[in-house]
Amino acid sequence: MTTERPAKEFDCVATMRRIRDQISADMGGLSDEHLSRWLRSRRYSQPLVRRLAGRTAGPAPPEERTAPTPTDP
Repeated sequence: MTTERPAKEFDCVATMRRIRDQISADMGGLSDEHLSRWLRSRRYSQPLVRRLAGRTAGPAPPEERTAPTPTDP
């Protein structure tokens, strides 16, 4: 018994892979220092993601530190 599935309007897995591949291409040739700066330069809306990105990137040099926003934990 074979049932035909309707064509997908949106393929989540293909979209995730495309976005992941684009990010990997953007970050591919970065040194550790440049990758750290790239991570710190992003603005994350989710508090958990902000904390994880901050831990991954390590502490920012004093000249790059900014005041925390009111939503920062």
